[in-house]
Order: sequence, then C-alpha cells, then structure tokens
Amino acid sequence: MKLLVKVFASIALLPSVLLAQSETQIAQIQLVDTGFIEVIEVLPDSFPKVELVLRVTDQSQNPVWDLSKEGFSVSENAMASEILNVYQISKDKSINIGLVLDESGSMEIDESQLYDRNGNALYSFNFLGGLIFPKGYLMPINALKRASSNFIDGFDDTKDSVSITAFSSTVNSTVPRGSSIKSLKRKIGTLKAEGSTAFYDAVEQSLEELKSSAGLKVIVAITDGHDNSSMTTMEQVVLKAQLYEIPLHIIGLGNVNQDTLEEMANVTSGGYYYSPNALGLEDVYERVKGNIQSIYGVTYRSLNFNPMDTSREVLVRYVTDSSYASSATIVDLPIEVVEYLSERRNKRLLYTTLGVGIAIGMGGFLLLYRKKQRQDIV
Repeated sequence: MKLLVKVFASIALLPSVLLAQSETQIAQIQLVDTGFIEVIEVLPDSFPKVELVLRVTDQSQNPVWDLSKEGFSVSENAMASEILNVYQISKDKSINIGLVLDESGSMEIDESQLYDRNGNALYSFNFLGGLIFPKGYLMPINALKRASSNFIDGFDDTKDSVSITAFSSTVNSTVPRGSSIKSLKRKIGTLKAEGSTAFYDAVEQSLEELKSSAGLKVIVAITDGHDNSSMTTMEQVVLKAQLYEIPLHIIGLGNVNQDTLEEMANVTSGGYYYSPNALGLEDVYERVKGNIQSIYGVTYRSLNFNPMDTSREVLVRYVTDSSYASSATIVDLPIEVVEYLSERRNKRLLYTTLGVGIAIGMGGFLLLYRKKQRQDIV
C-alpha cells in the first residue's frame, strides 16, 4: 500500500547555482528565499524500514540536487529515527515516461508571434488568401518537435523508457515503451497540426500504457487549448492517475484553462508548467526533466511498534550550516504491517504472561519446599 501525498514546506535559499549539465538549472539550498520540499510517496511495506520518495525545489521550481545523507533527519511522532539510506532515485532506478503530445490544429498558430507590442499585425496574406507568417516565425508544432526530441535525449535509454501518445480530435497514434530513441524521434517528426483536442482521452490512454511498468512512472503531457473531443472526463483521468499512483506533469501552452490543468497536476502530485508562446517550450521541457530526475529516496528505521498507532506524523528535515528544509506528512501503515505488529504484540504479551506464570509457579514451589524442610527439621 502506498500513500500518495504532497506537502509544501518552507525552506531558505540563497541565489541559485547554475550548472551547464544538460542545460538544466540546479539550485543549492541556502538561507534567504523560500522554496519547497515535496513528499511524493511513502512506502512502509518493508516495515520497520520506511522509504520516503521526495523532491526539493527552490522558489522558481528548480530542482535541488546532490543532497547528502548527513544533512537529513527523520522523526516519527517526535521520536528520532535512524536514517538508513539516501539516494537519488533517478540515478539508480528506471524512469518510465508517458509523453503525451498535442498535434491539434491550433498548434499551427502562435498569436504572440503574429503581432508586435502595439498590436500591429506582423503577418500578411498571399493572393490565394493564405497566411504568410512573419520572418523568424516558429510554429508551435515545430517548437514541440524540437523540445520533446531534446527532452528524450536527456534520459538514459539503457534503463529508462519513453512512450508517445499523440492526439488531436482523437488519439492518433502511439509508440510503446521500450521503443528505440530512433523510433520515438521518427514519430515526433511526423506530428502534423490539424483537428480538435482530445486531451483527456490521450492522457488516459498513456496512463493505461504506463500502469504496469516497474520503477518510477510519470506522465508528461502538453496541450494548447481546451478539451473539446474527449469521451473521458477530467475527473476520470485524475481518479485513474491517483489509482495508478502516476503523477501528471502538465504543460499549458498559450490560451489554455490554467486552473483546470494546474488542478489535475496538483492533485496527482505532479507539476504544472506554463509557456505563453512556442518560444518558451524548450525551457519548460528542461524544467520538467530536472524535476523528474531530482527525486530522492530516504529510508529510515521506525522505532514505533505500537499496532494501535496506524498513522504517524513523519517530519523530514534537511539541515546544514547554510541550509534548512522541513516537511511533515502522515504515514498510514498498510493493513499487513498493522497485522504483523498486532501479532508481534500478542506474542510478547503471551511470552510475558507465561514468564510471569512460570515465575509465580517457581516461587510457590520454593516456598513449599522450604516449608517442608523446616517441618522435617522440627
């Protein structure tokens, strides 16, 4: 049983330190601004070992990497617990990504590039009435091809897998997990902007494809408009993502319902990202990649064996001379763990009762024995 939770907590940060690796921003926790620590999953199945899956980001949602075991501490109901292991999950475990790509007709037009700051049109028409785009115009569908292709390159294809679900009026095509980078990029290259938007149907199909995979699972989906073709509802998609414990990382491009997309991401412990135009897509996909790859596993040993205490408040801290971060969450023990603890307590009670009975019996025997000895002497 896994508990999917998301908790924001204050952390203090100095200016970000930027590294060039994979063009992804990497922040170091310092002591001035406010950032976030997020507990994504709690895995108490191997009790008394409990694993917390978490992510730390700065105020700009840039991931914080390379945190050391020495900086972490965990307490359960205010009782300090031993940290057994801290590791960056994305370096050791497979990452399975469902890439959902919008190729609806609106992915051809980026209005922000068609007008100047004063609202003057930068486009014109040919003699047939066709639109002539301004010089340097980047069509959103082409920006998506470039950004998603670079995104794929940022993962280790020897352990990670990517699937593609492309949609417009319907789910148009898919490329399953396990396909080569060449096959994935070939599919991306064939994207063509036409039709309406079946965003929810596409996300649902990607969830179904991803649910049986081992390791980390995450959906990265982009849309540039309002869903107007799906048979599936937003509520059904969210429920399924929660059931499968797959976070939705959603990218909104241009004129979208940001409140709806952000809600979908938040309630599934994913993330919402927005780009007002096609020119910002590569930066957005870099942020998504960084957040996916900067996930930590923190394993601690629980000292609480009380079967009646089925929910525990767990406080995670990261503290060094120049940094502080904390996050509180609730751990609900699986029924199997509760049964184990109850059986363990019952056995201890039984052994204690037997021990007391034996001690009383021995004490009574000794009293009788000494009484008989005194009688024999007399």
